[in-house]
Amino acid sequence: MEVRNDLNSVSLRRSARPNFGNWVALRKLGQDMYEHSKGIQKGLQYLGTNNGENLNNVVTAIGTSAVAPIFIRYNPLSHEDNKTKAYTAWRQPISAVINLGVQLLVMSKYNDMLDRHATYLGTDRMDLRAKPKESALRKLINAEYKHEKAQAALNGKEFMSKRAFFKQRLQHYQDEAFYSELNRYRKEMANTEIPVADLIKPKEFQDARVSAFRELIKKDYKVTDAELGEMKDLDSFKKKGKSIIKSKRIDVKKLTEDIERRAEEIAEEKVLKQLEMETNIKVETSSRLDKMLALAEEKSKEIYDNPEVKNKTEAINNAKKKIFADTIKTMQQEMAAIEQEVVALAKADGLEETEKAAQMAEKRAKAEVLNSAIEKMERAGSIERVRYHGSNRKEVLQSVKIKKWLKVRINRAEQILSDYKKKSGIIVGLLILPFTCGILNWSYPRIMERFFPELTEAKKASVQKKAEAEKAAEMSGKEAE
Repeated sequence: MEVRNDLNSVSLRRSARPNFGNWVALRKLGQDMYEHSKGIQKGLQYLGTNNGENLNNVVTAIGTSAVAPIFIRYNPLSHEDNKTKAYTAWRQPISAVINLGVQLLVMSKYNDMLDRHATYLGTDRMDLRAKPKESALRKLINAEYKHEKAQAALNGKEFMSKRAFFKQRLQHYQDEAFYSELNRYRKEMANTEIPVADLIKPKEFQDARVSAFRELIKKDYKVTDAELGEMKDLDSFKKKGKSIIKSKRIDVKKLTEDIERRAEEIAEEKVLKQLEMETNIKVETSSRLDKMLALAEEKSKEIYDNPEVKNKTEAINNAKKKIFADTIKTMQQEMAAIEQEVVALAKADGLEETEKAAQMAEKRAKAEVLNSAIEKMERAGSIERVRYHGSNRKEVLQSVKIKKWLKVRINRAEQILSDYKKKSGIIVGLLILPFTCGILNWSYPRIMERFFPELTEAKKASVQKKAEAEKAAEMSGKEAE
């Protein structure tokens, strides 16, 4: 049974394991998850995607229009009649609609301005030239859609939906921008030493902090899983674990420093492993490409020198296809051989368990490299489309580092842009508040008079009655004097 599992652990990789070393595959995985989600799941993903921009305004508007009117309408402390309460209660949803309409319009325009700034001006800490924002490309893609749809109509053909076209062209422009910037940086930074810290995404470091907390709190302070319970990170531990901190005399400041130091180690170890794996895959791919190109050149020469071949171009193309297919087949055979070696090692006697485990891990790693190289080549589909990554391991490693560095740079820029939108959005919201209040004060009585005349009359009567009562009280006071 143990041997069978070892074999499956290698052979199932190709069918079950997504290639997480490829950012295009990861992006497609995320898109597919969103496209195939339904109902609440899809709604939650949408809200998560738009968090920090218009989500807060929408949530506030829903809360204001749905909750506040209930408390106003059924307030037992108010002595006004029901129609007057209803008139006052309607101010909340109307206010929410006006505020939301103005805020969405203004904030959308403001966010679009920031997106264009990050896309085209490329401020150092907010540089998204390698991943243009959707809003910055909207006009261009919409113009392309109108043109392509008109051309299809002239030819009597149906054209794809605007949503599908927009998604396709956005991906095209973002990929084009990414590889354009990547090639530029690969030339500029060919001999630049890149610190490992610059290759760690903020999310990766945050995950490393959680791992470091769990590791150190149990190892150095002997806190058990049962004691930790739902406390998954340092922040929750500080809030909910005060009794543990006190009983075990934990120095929170020292713990925090230890976690930061250990988190750096964990994040760097993970990044170095990723770099090693990606480098091995690209070295393997480049090596196979060199061999395929050499064979293709040799075969092309034979075809050109053979007078019996009439259509030389077609013959050369067919030869290249065969070389490509044979290379994939050879790599698959090599993987099968490694699988057999893993099985043999699992059965072997006379080897220490540590030595056996080390050898099996090494072979599994080699199989994973081969598997990923095959996937990359299959996605390319031909010799011409297989990417060449360098003539030696050092060049390939630097190329991989620069690509990772650029992804991290994009990730950090997106986070900085998002944080800036949230913080500056509060200021913009406060600045437009006087305008929304002015619009509300002008429109509210007119809307109520147009759609709820009975409530308006009741409110007028209530105001008049209150004014008469105040006037009567004033006259009584004067008479008493």
